[in-house]
Amino acid sequence: MSPADYLTAIAIPTVDEYLSATGDVRRAVLACLTAYHLRDYVASACGGSKAAIDRKIQALCPVCWDVVEGVGLGSKHVRNTSTGNFKFTLGDERPIPAFVLDVPGSGLDESRFDKPGLLVVHQGHRLFVDFCVCAVLGAFGRAFPAEFLGIALDRYWLRAPRAP
Repeated sequence: MSPADYLTAIAIPTVDEYLSATGDVRRAVLACLTAYHLRDYVASACGGSKAAIDRKIQALCPVCWDVVEGVGLGSKHVRNTSTGNFKFTLGDERPIPAFVLDVPGSGLDESRFDKPGLLVVHQGHRLFVDFCVCAVLGAFGRAFPAEFLGIALDRYWLRAPRAP
């Protein structure tokens, strides 16, 4: 299966399902896993190492890459202790409701107007997992444009605020 085939058949539908329900932990984990493992398909197609693929994505969105890797591998392996900079265990995420006046945890400084999210903290940054997944998919499109010709990955890149 080519990277483009994996992306269109597996990763994009899984990520889009999560983006339709950004407060859902199961969907978040699956979206992170499929986005993270896109590296395997790119490495196989390009004949490069996974570490080289990781470096290219990290150059574009280092903290978001750490979060996607951490959530994906940490949920799969209880806590990803052998790899990655973001050690994650299910339950580390914090559900944040959409903004509503006079509701604890949904204030202007914590939530967003349109939808709930799952918040994680990494390297002092408070990040929504869905923003990180979008940044990573967009980074793949920017780092490996030849592998994803005709696939609109910039729509994900533009969805993610310029997170570190």
